[in-house]
Amino acid sequence: MSYRHYDFHAQALAKIERGHELDLMDVGEMARLGLVRVDRLRDLFDAIEPELPRYPALDPQSFRRKVERVLNEVGPSAPGVP
Repeated sequence: MSYRHYDFHAQALAKIERGHELDLMDVGEMARLGLVRVDRLRDLFDAIEPELPRYPALDPQSFRRKVERVLNEVGPSAPGVP
């Protein structure tokens, strides 16, 4: 049996956008465990942001504020995290 998972950074961005308290706690724990890097999350959001207007359910400015707020709370990632 094998287990597969989605990219942790993509999962973290989805959790940030959804914004439920448990999701945000998950993102903090993912960063603490070294599964995601704050700088990488910011870079990935920057990469997808220009395409967000294609998705009417998402508000790019609101999503940006959520990402920045969570990343500021989480703080810098541990060194050596992929």
